[in-house]
Amino acid sequence: MPRWNRFVKNKNVDKEKRLTQIMRYSRDMLDYLELGLNNSVLVCKTEPKLEQVAYGAIYRCNTCLRSMVELVNNGFIGSANALLRQCYEYLCWAKLAIDNCDDEILVRLHNSFYRKTLEGRADELIWFFKKINYEIGISNLTPKQIREEGKHICSSYAFLTHATSFSQQYPKKVDEIYKIIDSCLGETIMWLNCMCEVELLFIRKCFDYRCNGDEWNSFIKYGTYVAFSEKILGKKSRICNFYPGVDETLINKIFKNTKWRLEV
Repeated sequence: MPRWNRFVKNKNVDKEKRLTQIMRYSRDMLDYLELGLNNSVLVCKTEPKLEQVAYGAIYRCNTCLRSMVELVNNGFIGSANALLRQCYEYLCWAKLAIDNCDDEILVRLHNSFYRKTLEGRADELIWFFKKINYEIGISNLTPKQIREEGKHICSSYAFLTHATSFSQQYPKKVDEIYKIIDSCLGETIMWLNCMCEVELLFIRKCFDYRCNGDEWNSFIKYGTYVAFSEKILGKKSRICNFYPGVDETLINKIFKNTKWRLEV
């Protein structure tokens, strides 16, 4: 059943066209990001364990975002909102693995991320957060701001994850549905932008590991990285035109301009 038959009181053709276009662009970008991710992990191995944390976390974030796009496409905004916190946490796991090179630390990250039991899992990411020494590449950002933003995201999305009166959509058709869909899709695009930044960091790390001092190989690989980056940024810009400023959010700047060094 189309979303307009299930949740929309009065179908708006122009708004439907806009939503359809955004979702088409989002799927295209997610496909390309998945292709780049899979190609990069074939280039080299940046972690000591077979199952890499960075690759696994980014891939799962991609899956979350795909799910959200399809849920929103069918009008299930509440179910899509429940995945927002997962997107953030997966990118945090990936960021930790990308920004650290010590084998002992990477093994510890691996054992926590790929842990087979659920007991105690909720506190593991928090434990790592407390061990981070932030290296910040821009002047108007502080470690306190980074920590406060993380707490704000987790607490805000907790209300959308748990059963509350506003974590699911209204049980009837409403005129405000387009505004609600647009808000959810805006959050989805924000995390898609953040995932772009994190994946580009991962791909660059893969190429750096592969080159390993070989100047000619480095030149070829860097050219491949630049070409991929330019295509991704072009696709990103196309989507951001629908949500001006979405690539300038604080969390996007944090993922892009900081390094999370673990001291464990």
